[in-house]
Amino acid sequence: MKDRLLKLALGGYFVSLAAYAFLSYAFVEPNLVLSSSETYWNFQQWMWQLYSRRVELTAFYLLIICLLFFFYFLSIRRIKTTKLQLSPRNTLLLILAVSIPLLLSYNSLSYDVFNYIFNARIVVVYGQNPHVTNALQFVEDPWVRFMHNIHTSAPYGYGWTILSIIPYLLGVGKFLSTWLVFRGFMVLGLVAAVAAVRFLYKQIYEKEVPSWLFLLLFLNPLLLIESVSNMHNDFWMMAPAVAGLAYLVRYIKTKPRNIKALILGLFLLSLSIAVKLVTVVLVPLAVLLVGLRAAHYIWDKSTFIAKMQTLIIKYLPVLATLLLAMPYLTERSQRFLPWYLLWVLIFLPLIKQKIVREILIAFSASQLLRYLPWMLENGYSERIIMQQQLITWCLPAILLVAFQLLKRITKAVSLAKP
Repeated sequence: MKDRLLKLALGGYFVSLAAYAFLSYAFVEPNLVLSSSETYWNFQQWMWQLYSRRVELTAFYLLIICLLFFFYFLSIRRIKTTKLQLSPRNTLLLILAVSIPLLLSYNSLSYDVFNYIFNARIVVVYGQNPHVTNALQFVEDPWVRFMHNIHTSAPYGYGWTILSIIPYLLGVGKFLSTWLVFRGFMVLGLVAAVAAVRFLYKQIYEKEVPSWLFLLLFLNPLLLIESVSNMHNDFWMMAPAVAGLAYLVRYIKTKPRNIKALILGLFLLSLSIAVKLVTVVLVPLAVLLVGLRAAHYIWDKSTFIAKMQTLIIKYLPVLATLLLAMPYLTERSQRFLPWYLLWVLIFLPLIKQKIVREILIAFSASQLLRYLPWMLENGYSERIIMQQQLITWCLPAILLVAFQLLKRITKAVSLAKP
């Protein structure tokens, strides 16, 4: 990578993520001691002092998010204009290298990982089912004291409970090592998502995904912060779902019928649903793909069936995006939380409609900024929730209008040049 401007942009992005990782320790729970080191303890007390200064804390966060998106857009634009095409290996290495600061961060904006850990602990240590019991029944356990949600049972599928036992056992019963292993496990989910998206793109378009389009997704600040820093498990749901759709596309396009692709596709989609029920909305799309292949097998010379197959494959990313957006409107989703956007954001490189990509990027910015009212007020209230809803749904519209104006101004200036 010889482009100097691109190096500066990626370097600025890396430094901004490092600043975010540094700031994240202001949110460490007061009764959670990550290290007994005197140096760490002095640092942590200083960060807690910053936490009490809400205006400065919120301003720092806002500045970091603005810098992240500035360097993110600059990097993507430079990769696109220079037509840089990285190999799959180098693309993955770039994503992991940029994410290094987040490996050292605290899960400052979410406490869900504590529930992942303790639900696995309920199985391994207490021999009980976290889907019918909850952490409140184990209040004597020292790992409960820094959890925020202790009154509900596990809201995820049994598939995730089984998967979460793996990093728990690797943590050998120590909280810090378990917490770090879970972070590594989420990074592994991110790597699986990288492979799955590349695989689906190749099945649909029969070529490699352009690097700028691929990194438009996997360098997105929301994606990296929510998956690596905040350690949400959504990629362990979405990676098998995307890979499952890829195998179903392979099944529908292969002659003679590829039964192995069909079995793998249905298995991976089932695994995704077992991790989180959300991807059950993709079942109609899977049924449609399999049904069209069966119809084409029966009516081999049907032009209508062939056209329908081509049309569904062409618009599959948009259809999957629309289906996965449906749970946002259900009562169970309660509020549209930032990491929910990962469900649809993962299809970003596959969507050819530019306006849809721009909408998803605008929402990714608004979702990181919706933390501002909570951060400023240090808590939730009806007023704070209303402010967050306004940021979530109104800010993307403002950003899209501003973006369109900026494009027109840039175009007018370029045309005015002699």
